[in-house]
Parts: sequence; structure tokens; C-alpha cells
Amino acid sequence: MNQKQQRVSSCELAFRAKFIRTFDDEYYELKGSMAVERKGKVARLADIYYRVRSAQNHQRCQIAKRKKPEEELILHQ
Repeated sequence: MNQKQQRVSSCELAFRAKFIRTFDDEYYELKGSMAVERKGKVARLADIYYRVRSAQNHQRCQIAKRKKPEEELILHQ
């Protein structure tokens, strides 16, 4: 990881992000530390954090992403 890239923790993700997408193509809306899927499924962010592929803010701008599940979730600048 180079110096410009910054890892995003699950706590920081709960604060910064509004929407997340997983590697399983599930879309969640974040409500604090809880994630609510379109179909009504509810999960704790801590439980799905390692499956998160990308995160968006309230304006739907991408703020974090990872290309592979084994990589770190990196703040997008």
C-alpha cells in the first residue's frame, strides 16, 4: 500500500458511507453500524465488512473500494 492510500476501518465506513456493495452483488444502505439490503435483510456492518467491494457517500460518489476480497478496503481520493 503506497502512502497516498489509506485503509478504511468498519467504524470509519459507518461514519463516511451511506451505501455499500459487496462482492456477492448485494446492495446495502447503511444506518449507523447496521446495513439494510433492498429486500429488507439486515446485517451488522462488522459482519459484512470483509465482503464490501465499494462504498458510496450520500451523494452516491464512490469513497472506498477494493478490487479483490483479500485486499484492504482503500479510501478513494
